[in-house]
Amino acid sequence: MSAIAYKCPWIQIGKYRLEPWSHRFEAAAPVYVCAKCLARYNTQKQLRQHANICFVKEPPGKCIFRSKAFDIYQVDGFLGRRFARALTWLTTAFITDKLLSVDVTRFEYFVLREENKFVAAYFSRQKNCPIENNLSCIAVFPQYQRQGYGKILVDLSYEISLRDGRIGTPERPLSLHGRKLYHSVWRTRLMRAMSEQKSSQVTLKSLSDSTGIDPFDIVEAIQTMGTFCDDEEGNRFILLYPDASLRTKLCQPIQDWKRLRYNHASLVALNP
Repeated sequence: MSAIAYKCPWIQIGKYRLEPWSHRFEAAAPVYVCAKCLARYNTQKQLRQHANICFVKEPPGKCIFRSKAFDIYQVDGFLGRRFARALTWLTTAFITDKLLSVDVTRFEYFVLREENKFVAAYFSRQKNCPIENNLSCIAVFPQYQRQGYGKILVDLSYEISLRDGRIGTPERPLSLHGRKLYHSVWRTRLMRAMSEQKSSQVTLKSLSDSTGIDPFDIVEAIQTMGTFCDDEEGNRFILLYPDASLRTKLCQPIQDWKRLRYNHASLVALNP
């Protein structure tokens, strides 16, 4: 007789009932999750009882960006272990092609919370990473997808890299959806940087310095935007397609990060 594989029928988060996608997610019965603190319970009655005493107003970190539509919080995995573990557990239900680290203390989390105070999406990155990975995992929960949150978070990861004085690249391998997402963000950031250039030719180094994108990733993204050419001295340049409509479309800013209150020094102070 073959073994029976138990699959969680659904996960209830607020008013949303979600069916897990990942075969790695193990739960034999429905799970009820608090949309504010992500605590999970076995029955809806338990969740209702918890809701009466749950006074969590925001993720356990500092708010680094506020807008009318959403806020973004920076959460240290060591100081916010309970929240980070709950976030990781919930993510395993919807990510099929990535193993998530159980040691949340080694990571920091950038959590996007909608105006209704519910967690909608996040990305994580390893603290004190010896290589230039600026994003380890990104997740947008099903009920909040197709709203551009993935692009906003990837764009944010590069803004943070620039403020840290580093060049960033995502942790590999990328899924097909992840590669498509990154190509979109890379093109937007590159075209935004190119639009500020007075010349139609720019160097890979200048683009990398202004966007925070690794030169190898620029080469990958640039294939759909233009072509390479070399001058007589052997310097490689990027020749843009002279398509004004394409330039205008790709240069639309994802989000204005001028109000981003990110301070690398304060983050270092939080590390254990």
